[in-house]
Amino acid sequence: MAYVINHGDKTGRSFHHFVDLCTKAYNLIRVRWHDVLSLLYLSLPMGLTTLKGTSELKYILANLSPTSDTFQAQQTFTKLIKESHGNISVKLNFWVHTAAQWVSNGNAGVAPLPQPERKTVSETGRPMEFQVDQYEKRVRTSIKYFVYRPDL
Repeated sequence: MAYVINHGDKTGRSFHHFVDLCTKAYNLIRVRWHDVLSLLYLSLPMGLTTLKGTSELKYILANLSPTSDTFQAQQTFTKLIKESHGNISVKLNFWVHTAAQWVSNGNAGVAPLPQPERKTVSETGRPMEFQVDQYEKRVRTSIKYFVYRPDL
């Protein structure tokens, strides 16, 4: 992972930025740990192969460490990333992905994703009329805003 992010180096500025973004994302998920577990609990009856029972939910809860403070959780997560560098399964995974890319000759033959059409107001003109079907008022600590949704 670090090898690819740093274009051949083991450590570097890009990798440190990557780790920083990962720890921020981890802490954002930790803040909503109850919602994450609720969604996973609701998906238990779906029969997902990797989510078979409450033991997996307990494992996820333990790894989200909701009782730790943000700094402590960030340190733990960074430690896990650094420990993964010496892990044999991570190195094997990297090697398999590298071999698969070599065999498939990069992205040759893969169709690009379709790009959404973007039009400016000068190209299409201003809308003459519109209708709001639904709206929600949301309030956060310092911001009050509205979300407008089309009726689907």
